Amino acid sequence: MEAVARAFVDYPERSGASLGVIPSLEGNPATPKSPLYPNRYVEIPIRTHLPFSSTHELSRNHINILTSDLLVVLYGSGGTLSECDLARHYGKPYRLFLLEETEGQFDCSEFFQRFDKDKILRSREALIGWLAASR
Repeated sequence: MEAVARAFVDYPERSGASLGVIPSLEGNPATPKSPLYPNRYVEIPIRTHLPFSSTHELSRNHINILTSDLLVVLYGSGGTLSECDLARHYGKPYRLFLLEETEGQFDCSEFFQRFDKDKILRSREALIGWLAASR
């Protein structure tokens, strides 16, 4: 997510601030789960007592999804897939943005199993069109 935060912060015409919902160590809410949290591009860290990044009720992913208007999903790991599950659960619009060059670099099979073909955007133009239509 550092790459996404960096791209947003570096965008000269951006509107808003870069937020990061920070998970804590289980049983120690004053300590971030990792020294990598928050990354240097997070302008407003939201520190939580939530230790998990999953669909568990003590996961920060619920906050990530419930405070979003829509989700653009980039290739990731289990936390990303659980956010997709939560987006579906909460009825939030979401799309997988996966360029062909990205697909060739990673094993995307689990993403393809979870996304209907109409929810996969394969070009920047398709992404821009979906975002514009979602306003």
